[in-house]
Amino acid sequence: MTRFIPNPGQNSKFGKHRGTKRKEWRMKPKDKEEMLAFRGMVHPYLRELTASRNYSAEVINFLYDQESEELSLDLLTELIKYIDRSQGEGAILVFLPGWDKISALNRMLTQEGLTERAGYLVIPLHSMLSTVSQKTVFNRPPRGVRKIVIATNIAETSITIDDVVFVVDCGKIKMKNFDLNLNVTTLKEEWVSLANARQRRGRAGRVRDGVCYHLFTRAREQMLESYPIPEMLRTRLEEVILQAKMLQLGDIKPFLSKVLNPPEPKAIDLSLKLLNDLNALDNEENLTPLGYHLAKLPMDPQTGKMILMGALFAVIDPVFSVAASLSFKDAFVVPIEEEKVFFRKKKELAMGTKSDHLVLAEALTRWEAENETNGGWRFTKEYYLSPNTLSMLKDMKKQFAQHLHDMMFLSTYH
Repeated sequence: MTRFIPNPGQNSKFGKHRGTKRKEWRMKPKDKEEMLAFRGMVHPYLRELTASRNYSAEVINFLYDQESEELSLDLLTELIKYIDRSQGEGAILVFLPGWDKISALNRMLTQEGLTERAGYLVIPLHSMLSTVSQKTVFNRPPRGVRKIVIATNIAETSITIDDVVFVVDCGKIKMKNFDLNLNVTTLKEEWVSLANARQRRGRAGRVRDGVCYHLFTRAREQMLESYPIPEMLRTRLEEVILQAKMLQLGDIKPFLSKVLNPPEPKAIDLSLKLLNDLNALDNEENLTPLGYHLAKLPMDPQTGKMILMGALFAVIDPVFSVAASLSFKDAFVVPIEEEKVFFRKKKELAMGTKSDHLVLAEALTRWEAENETNGGWRFTKEYYLSPNTLSMLKDMKKQFAQHLHDMMFLSTYH
C-alpha cells in the first residue's frame, strides 16, 4: 500500500546493536522470554500469510521480528502521505500514546513538507499545549487544505471532530499502573484493549463513510484484552481503604475480596503498610486521628498529610500550591519548536533549585501577584503557563483551605 520498507534495526531497543540481530544467547532472560512469546503468537499468523502468497518474503521476515511491533514514525508519515495522495477529502486523525511521539511526528511531517503553506493543517492535541491553539481542531479547513490531527486517547471519547474521515491507530496507549514489585505507580505504553480499538475506529466517518488503519497485525489483535483493566487492579488502594475504614466495614482484605474485580493481596498489603507508615492506621488496621482527617480529604493520603502539615507549620501558600499541582495537572504548556526557550524560562522560576514542585509554587504565587495589577496574561505568555490551569489551581487552593477550615485546622480561608 505505502510501499514503505523499514531500515533493518531502525526501531531496535538494544542500543549499540542497532541494525543487527542480537544473538539470542546474548539476550537478557526477560528479553528472550518476550521474544519467544511473540514468536509463538505470530507464527500461525505468518504461516497463513505465507500460504496466501499475497505478501513478499521481505514482509514476512519483518513481521517475524519483534521490533516490527515498535511504533515507526517513518511508517506513520508514509501512511499519512499515502492517504493524502490516494484517498478523498477529509481530516486525518492519528492516535499516539504520548507527548513525545506527538511532537516527534509533528516535526517529521514539517520536515516532509506537510506545512500550512503547502496546504496542510497539522494540529497536535495534548494537555501540555495551550487551549487556544487547539480550538482550531473543531474548525473545518478551507477547501483544498488537509487537516491532520495528532492526539492521544483524549480523542477517543472526550471530543468529537466531525470532519474526520480517516483514522490511524498505532494501537498503543499510556496507562498508569501500580507496579507491585517496585511499589511505585508507573506510566507506560501498552497495547490498547479491543474496546479502545473499536472506539478509535468509530471516530472515522462521523458524517460519511470513513476508513481506519490499525497499525498492528491480526495476530496481535487476537491477543488484546476485551476491555481496559479495571482501575481497582491498576491503582493504589489507600483512598479505598480509608473510606472503607470510615464506614467501619471491618478488616480490609475480606471486604475487598468481595468486589467484582478483587485486587491482589500484595497490593492491599503495600497500601496498608503505606497507611501505617503515614500513621493513618495503627497495627490493628484501626483509623488513627490523623487517618480520620485524611479520610475526609478528597485526595490521596500523602497529599492530604502534606496540606495538614502545611497548616500546622504555617506554610500554607507554597504547600497548597504544590498540593494543587500534584492533584490536578501541570500548568505549563510547551509550544512545539520552542522547547529550549521554555526550559530556560522554567529554570528562572526554579531560583537555583532543582525542584519542579517549587517551580510550580513560585509560578502560581507570581501569577496571583501579577493578576492583581492586570499583568497576569503577560506573565503566563512569557513563562508558557496556562491561565485556565492556573485559575483551576487557585480554586483548588481555596477548596483545600475550606476543607481545613471545616476541620478546624484553619481559623479563616479566602
